[in-house]
Amino acid sequence: MATIVESAYVRQAGTVQQDMSWVVAVRGCTRFDIRVRHKEINATHFGDQTDVPGDTRITGGDECSYTPAQYILPLKTENLPLGCSTLPRFAARQIRVDDHDPRRGVYGKVPIPEGGNMYFKPREEAREKEFDRELSILNDIKKKCLAKGEIKLPDLQGIVVSGDVEETCIGMLMNVIPTSSFGIDLTRPECWAQGELHKKWEQQVIATVEVLHTHDIIWGDVNAGNIVIDEALNAWVIDFGGRNNPEFVDDDKAETIEGDWQGVERLFYVWLPNRRADIPW
Repeated sequence: MATIVESAYVRQAGTVQQDMSWVVAVRGCTRFDIRVRHKEINATHFGDQTDVPGDTRITGGDECSYTPAQYILPLKTENLPLGCSTLPRFAARQIRVDDHDPRRGVYGKVPIPEGGNMYFKPREEAREKEFDRELSILNDIKKKCLAKGEIKLPDLQGIVVSGDVEETCIGMLMNVIPTSSFGIDLTRPECWAQGELHKKWEQQVIATVEVLHTHDIIWGDVNAGNIVIDEALNAWVIDFGGRNNPEFVDDDKAETIEGDWQGVERLFYVWLPNRRADIPW
């Protein structure tokens, strides 16, 4: 595989063939697909020098740094889920994702001119149905002002669009949740150790799910990674893409009210106590 000699770039995939080298590299939110035919560089300084100050060299290799991330799959804004066409729009050209980790795709914080940050979630290939479901539900939550009350839910800010001729949606922006110092979500062992807070988090999640169901909204994917703990040690319910994690919700109960309650019960009465006691799940 080819590697790019520049620490700001991260190699994602690639190969070296007899007549061509190919590499996929990521820098920030930008994906570079580079293909070079060997005969085209033999007569250049890339072909006959090993180190040219100020230049980027492509060298051979045979290892991949990690599994390639999913790609963004844009959606024509004319095909947005019902009720989402009036959402505020943010131009993709003005979006810059901070603290980007290519292993997580292009998710991340986005600084805004007014100060502070928002959180970018892309519309990924193979997860487009989940994105559309979540966008629709978050828009419903926004219209009903459910994220403004005591319960902790993501607050949708708008969609990120690209294209001057044919406008497409490439992702959404929502509020950033300031996470706790001992763990982002309930998958973290540091959260398991906070036994005195588990009942509080359970009650907060139950209250949130009750409000959602009252407004005909089904969470759909109850699992430990979708309960975020903020800096004030409150529990947030996130991720409305649907499907289900069979550890917490049986397949035949996926995206149902019964499934939501099954997941909450398993999480707080079986999974979390077992994690705290270091009992295998």
